[in-house]
Amino acid sequence: MGRYILRRLLNLIPVLLGITLLVFLFLHLIPGDPAVTLLGDRATPEQVENLREKLGLNEPLPLQYLAFLRDLLTFDLGRSIFTGVPIIEEIKIRWPATFELSVAAMLIALGVGVPAGVIAAVRKNSLVDNATMTGSLIGVSMPVYWLGLLLIYLFAVNLRWLPPSGRLGIDAGFSFQPITGFYVLDAILKGDFRLLKDVLAHLILPAITLSTISLAILARITRSAMLEVLSQDYIRTARAKGVLEWRVIFKHALKNAMLPVITIVGLEFGTLLGGAILTETIFAWPGIGEWIYGGILQRDYPVVQGGIIFVATAFVLINLLVDISYALLDPRIQYK
Repeated sequence: MGRYILRRLLNLIPVLLGITLLVFLFLHLIPGDPAVTLLGDRATPEQVENLREKLGLNEPLPLQYLAFLRDLLTFDLGRSIFTGVPIIEEIKIRWPATFELSVAAMLIALGVGVPAGVIAAVRKNSLVDNATMTGSLIGVSMPVYWLGLLLIYLFAVNLRWLPPSGRLGIDAGFSFQPITGFYVLDAILKGDFRLLKDVLAHLILPAITLSTISLAILARITRSAMLEVLSQDYIRTARAKGVLEWRVIFKHALKNAMLPVITIVGLEFGTLLGGAILTETIFAWPGIGEWIYGGILQRDYPVVQGGIIFVATAFVLINLLVDISYALLDPRIQYK
């Protein structure tokens, strides 16, 4: 197992190098100049050229890329062109927000998608099965930005049940001092249940919005895996022996159907981390996604490069953990 983990970690190096190269090239091929954006349209050519020289943007692209890789080896992701704040500091501040949102979305997806898939498989070709599959198709097809705006209009504007944006209300934000950066955990640690209520109220709408695609995919994958397992001989044998149906479903069938589900959970969780850009932007959620989106609009190269590298690294590490979990779920799987 140790050799396998080491080999996978070494495989990270070419993957991340490829990601840095692609991001670097795409950003620099986009029309526009961050120096002009920073100084404004009325800046003189001399001012623009001086700023480009100060930021290192007048160097040839290969030299800029090599300088970026050199700094990356020392975990120096540079500074934001517009704010001057070190990228690593911005990531430290913002990643808990994105991680908290992604965990909440995944919990919703698991809590609804897996049971829905199990019920659909057990009641194959029934009204419940057809409704579940139709709902999952709608969930996969529905644009996240449209759903987010719809939920804000319904629950925040019309019904006024939930706040439309942000992580905290204005009153709570003035007095709140984060401990870990994970607001739900911080509210619990402080024992402040009014703060916890406010945090959860702000979390509900973006988490639901972000969870819809993963929920739909998990429901379909769970149904498919359960149908395959339920057709196996050992399931028929268990039923023939008089084993209670709920034990057949949950102890024998679901446990053996979890491998493909765990794979999708890992992939989807990594996707949630990187795919929260639209959700965070719509709900003004101060996470990595909103930060990257702002960097793209401002042509802030260090912000976009640092944010994408962080998300890509997290995605690969999550998939490594998923691979390791296979051996825990199925003793027949061994890594060498």
